[in-house]
Amino acid sequence: MEAAQRSLGYSVEREVLDEQSLEEVAQRREKSPRTPLADRLKHSLRCSGPRLRRSVLRWVPVLSWLPRYSFREWTLGDLISGISVGIMHLPQGMAYALLAAVPPVFGLYSSFYPILVYFIFGTSRHISVGTYAVMSVMIGSVTERVAPDSLFMVSSNLTNGTVIDVIARDAERVRVAAAVTLLSGIFQVVLGLVQFGFVVTYLSDPLVRGYTTGAAIHVIVSQLKYTLGISPKRHTGPLSLVYTLIDVCWLLPQTNLGTLVVSVVSLVALIAVKELNARLSKKLPMPIPVELITIIIATVISSQTSLDSRYGVEVVGMIPSGLQPPVLPPVSLFGEVVGDAFALAVVGYGIAISLGRIFALKYGYKVDSNQELVALGLSNSIGGVFQCFAISCSMSRTLVQESTGGKTQVASALSALVILVILLKVGELFQQLPKAVLAAIIFVNLHGMMKQFLDLRTLWKQDRVDMLVWLVTLIATVLLNPDLGLAASIAFALLTVIFRTQLPQYSLLGQIPGTSLYRPVEEYSEVKQTPGILIFRSSALLYFANAELYVQALARKSGIDISRVLALKKKQEAKHLHREKKEQRRAKREAKREAKREAKREAKGNKNVHYNYTVEGIELDEVTHEKDLGVYVDSSLSPSKQCGEAIKKANTMYTMHYLELIWILWTVLGSTLQERYRCSRGSSEESNQTYSRCSGCRLRRSVLRWVPVLSWLPRYSFRDSALGDLVSGVSVGIMHLPQGMAYALLASVPPVFGLYSSFYPVLVYFIFGTSRHISIGEQHLTAHRPEQTAPVEPPACPLLICVCVTPLLTLPVVHTFSPSLPLSISPSFCVHVCVSVRLCSLPVCVCVFLLSGTFAVISLMVGSVTERLAPNENFFHNDTNGTEVLDLTTRDAYRVQVAAAVTILAGIFQELVALGLSNTVGGFFQCYSVSSSMSRSLIQESTGGKTQMASAVSAVIVLVTVLKLGSLFQSLPKAVLSAIVFVNLKGMFMQFLDICTLWRSSKIDLLVWVVTFVATLVLNLDLGLAASIGFALLTVIFRTQLPRYYVLGQIPGTELYLDVETYAEAREILGITIFRSSATVYFANAELYLEALKKKSGIDISKLLTYKRKQAAKQQRREQREQRRARRHAKRAVRRLSLGSLGKWSWDIHSIILDLSTCNFLDTVAINTLKSIFTDFGEIDVGVYIAGCQACVVEQLECGDFFIPSLTKRHLFPSVHDAVLHCLQLHGTPTAPGYDCVLVSFKDTHPDTLTNAVTHTH
Repeated sequence: MEAAQRSLGYSVEREVLDEQSLEEVAQRREKSPRTPLADRLKHSLRCSGPRLRRSVLRWVPVLSWLPRYSFREWTLGDLISGISVGIMHLPQGMAYALLAAVPPVFGLYSSFYPILVYFIFGTSRHISVGTYAVMSVMIGSVTERVAPDSLFMVSSNLTNGTVIDVIARDAERVRVAAAVTLLSGIFQVVLGLVQFGFVVTYLSDPLVRGYTTGAAIHVIVSQLKYTLGISPKRHTGPLSLVYTLIDVCWLLPQTNLGTLVVSVVSLVALIAVKELNARLSKKLPMPIPVELITIIIATVISSQTSLDSRYGVEVVGMIPSGLQPPVLPPVSLFGEVVGDAFALAVVGYGIAISLGRIFALKYGYKVDSNQELVALGLSNSIGGVFQCFAISCSMSRTLVQESTGGKTQVASALSALVILVILLKVGELFQQLPKAVLAAIIFVNLHGMMKQFLDLRTLWKQDRVDMLVWLVTLIATVLLNPDLGLAASIAFALLTVIFRTQLPQYSLLGQIPGTSLYRPVEEYSEVKQTPGILIFRSSALLYFANAELYVQALARKSGIDISRVLALKKKQEAKHLHREKKEQRRAKREAKREAKREAKREAKGNKNVHYNYTVEGIELDEVTHEKDLGVYVDSSLSPSKQCGEAIKKANTMYTMHYLELIWILWTVLGSTLQERYRCSRGSSEESNQTYSRCSGCRLRRSVLRWVPVLSWLPRYSFRDSALGDLVSGVSVGIMHLPQGMAYALLASVPPVFGLYSSFYPVLVYFIFGTSRHISIGEQHLTAHRPEQTAPVEPPACPLLICVCVTPLLTLPVVHTFSPSLPLSISPSFCVHVCVSVRLCSLPVCVCVFLLSGTFAVISLMVGSVTERLAPNENFFHNDTNGTEVLDLTTRDAYRVQVAAAVTILAGIFQELVALGLSNTVGGFFQCYSVSSSMSRSLIQESTGGKTQMASAVSAVIVLVTVLKLGSLFQSLPKAVLSAIVFVNLKGMFMQFLDICTLWRSSKIDLLVWVVTFVATLVLNLDLGLAASIGFALLTVIFRTQLPRYYVLGQIPGTELYLDVETYAEAREILGITIFRSSATVYFANAELYLEALKKKSGIDISKLLTYKRKQAAKQQRREQREQRRARRHAKRAVRRLSLGSLGKWSWDIHSIILDLSTCNFLDTVAINTLKSIFTDFGEIDVGVYIAGCQACVVEQLECGDFFIPSLTKRHLFPSVHDAVLHCLQLHGTPTAPGYDCVLVSFKDTHPDTLTNAVTHTH
């Protein structure tokens, strides 16, 4: 293959095409109109006999496969598998019931009822549903939280103390477990009916493995009490595992030696036989049932030696025979366990569907993700009615079921019959079984989960981001408990996708000599940049979170800071305009004087008028001859008009020359770009060496960076900026007075503290701020209800973070939020403000409606905190008459302290140093949190403000008011301040007009706007903001999770490949499928990528491989019979199946090209998916090749152990065209119908001309 690849070249001659020309040549199709919604609903609701049959078979899958059950081929395997798995169910069901904190018999119930339900509704043929360690420990955390031991303490006459009523406690815990199981089943059924099965795609492989490892640690810690025979306190909530470990360590001296001996002996026996099973797995027809043997022997020994009474070993106790009647769990418990139920639904489904897909891919059938949700949901719902706890799929039982010959879910039904026999006849024999034996069984079954720590070494080499996901998932699960840990882990895994797209690699491209390929100049030494042309590439898609970074990277790579250049240009133009006006005034004065002198003369006829003037140091002559300066002055005009006309034309000429100078400056910067890059590369090592050095210049730069006022104040131009700053400062200071007092009402503090918040923070920002025009001060964020009261409690962390984050929404430096997010928050805040502020007098309000409005976002947030921590009910006291009165003075003083504390904490968490220092320092002076105000900033800029000196002047105005004029406002009606708040909301309400614009531009951004608005209204500020940011980030995930998939074809006469469905002239190449995804491949869309490839290529690879294995097995058995019949000793090899057909399937392609030009990263799931594509299609002799990989993707393939001896970089091509030519030559078809390409053999070409094998006609 390598020789063939080196001996091939190509030449393409075509015209240069832009996008418009390309659409004309390729004949782009118009988008077909969408079917009206009414027609789609009518079609979906239409019913017919075949459609009804398909629906019934889809929702009840047992009706589709049971009539076709092959007794001859499957009965024996299912029988052996069912008995083996049933034997495993017995000890595991009883052991995992301990994890769920319910009596062991309910573990046996959970191994019976749900299995029968899944047998009817499940689609996987091999998984074994039932009790599972992770699910059991999650159930146990719920049952012990809702029904702790402390609620069942009763007095004892024997001990003169209190003891636990075990019977009542266990009964209540069974009800709690049944309630959470029923609710989780309902969640699963509803999610399955609304086609929400794709939610499992967010559970990446590293996340699932890290989560199960963390859950295994929880299981181990929870079983230590049974292993050691101690009784530690049961803790719930975050860090409960740490507290439990501490209690266990304190109780180690109280270890029961009998229990410890039983545990150690059981562990040794179980581990020894498990290792024996592993070593002899190929020789044994079925694994040795060591768990069953262990519990039988342990039960016999315990009953004969009375371990419970003589040595204090805790035993299982009473196991009732028979089945329990169905009982509906108490619905009143649903409110307490709703969050846990949803977590159980997601975790159970994720584990089951992951294992189901593994075996479905192996054996060539399809698992319906939505039907699996329904099947598991019905299993849990019906099981909850029969007092079972939540179930899922067990890896160990599934492997046994598959390895012992299980072919269908008949094996699971047989295992349920084994459990039924045990419940009816044998269960009561295990009453003397020590719980330490069950704990030992749990420990041994966690062996596989604990071995997942070895994933860290593999992930370190393959993908460190996935390793970070693994570690964060483990830590979150261990510290936050499984439910909160799962939510945090999913959020972090999704954030890694955002970070990979938000922080892409930016590079400059250069041309590889003699080719049409362009590669990064930083990574390839032979690429050359085209003089005067800058080719800039980002490795990720461009969207709201990285748009500003894109512009910054472009400025850095190009060496042109366009913002500074444009600012300099505007400044020079302003200076030039100012100078022109001065020259015009001077010219007018000269013209007047000249007119007076001219009036005294009596000269007649035409005269050559000559004037000299200087502009920016350039002396120009005004003459009446066009050839001198191109300025012709009509001499018939008066001298003053002649002078003005000449100056006007000369100024026009000068402006043109000035723009030409700007263009020359731009060109010079662009021409020196390559040299600047070389210098930067050469000095990178020196910069790394000197990074930690300190010098006077560096110290000075650091000081000027952190204290910006020292950089601009010494250069302050009193001549140009003083007047504008003075007028602007006075105007903004006047606005601060009413707004400060009005927004203090929203913060539930006296109005004077609003004036403080308009003074101290402004001075701090004057020193540390970098913006020259924004006006810092009070703002309102509406999430306040004056009537709401609550007990005094510590500050809520979400609300505090919201106080910190909200100011950033108003600053232009924030680029990680969707543009529609802050726009939609504001109107919803306005609704809250209108509800929270009450007017006392409508006429007074009308009078002040003439005042200008402003955003004020923070005050109401602080008000919600102050009223929550200092409600009115805490400040009532009895007066001398015994009547309760409200102590306003004490309340306001306490609220001021709360607002100051929240402001200080908000300053600590602020991203921006200047704003953080403003809040921190202001908090010490009893101010509340501040931010920028749009209205005041606009006033400050429009009235001529040039620097933050205007803010300092406004602070002085506020200071004078506080010192001298504050007492004059004591009689100000609060209704006036409320009216000011209302008026300032006008701009926010105008943002409802954004809906029309977003509907035309981006409906996804419109959805973000609407969701943010509704969430902020319904959930209030803190939860609404968090939900809105989460939803905005999820839209990015959705866009990448559900991309478009294309089959590409060649545009005739070019080397371009476009979508055959979009462009009419795009022609598919015979025998080759070129497949492209519009998004990168990662864990959330890897399965969709495989499904789309099957659909586009027409090859269901899983069914083909299964059929091929069956045919190979039949052929091998046939050969063995022939060998026995012919008494031959030589073995015949299995014949290779013919290419292009297999049984009833056939395909007309020999190569698949995966176009990965849109991928900017690949995680471990994506790399494994590509590996499986290469391996599976290779088995049916269909070659797979990759084209268009970015350099970062190739590096990830190298780190992920993608390349093997049979899969090298020879399967990767820089372009689709190169891959197509290689496939055509490899299969003996150097040309194909409709394929316009001239192939050039390198063997016929001189080596010096190899680089010219690719030519383009321009």
